[in-house]
Amino acid sequence: MLTGFLLTVPFQQRFADLDRFQRGTYVVAVLLSATATMLVVSPVAWHRILFRHQRKPLLVRTADRFARAGLVVLAAAITAVIVLVLDVVTDDRWIGLAVGAVALLAFTVFWLLLPLLVRQRSSRG
Repeated sequence: MLTGFLLTVPFQQRFADLDRFQRGTYVVAVLLSATATMLVVSPVAWHRILFRHQRKPLLVRTADRFARAGLVVLAAAITAVIVLVLDVVTDDRWIGLAVGAVALLAFTVFWLLLPLLVRQRSSRG
């Protein structure tokens, strides 16, 4: 959905008013969003092609790597969108950058640190 939304933005009348930083952030967000989609969906293609070829360990390992990379790239894409939207809406670049930094920190906490903490506690007993 994020990629679809981003693809409609250039066709909005106000897009012509974006400055160089905003256009650059938009391009980065589109590329990150497309890359995240590719990474998250790739295991489906791999599974379809390798199904019933006794490659289950490879499929599981590869799907895990794609999913992890996809989450990292998705967090970056959402952060770029937050920066862009807040920059445009508030007309204050620093607000967009600050909230984007907080969002990236939140992704790190909720998608990495907390699961690692739970895994560490569960392995202890």
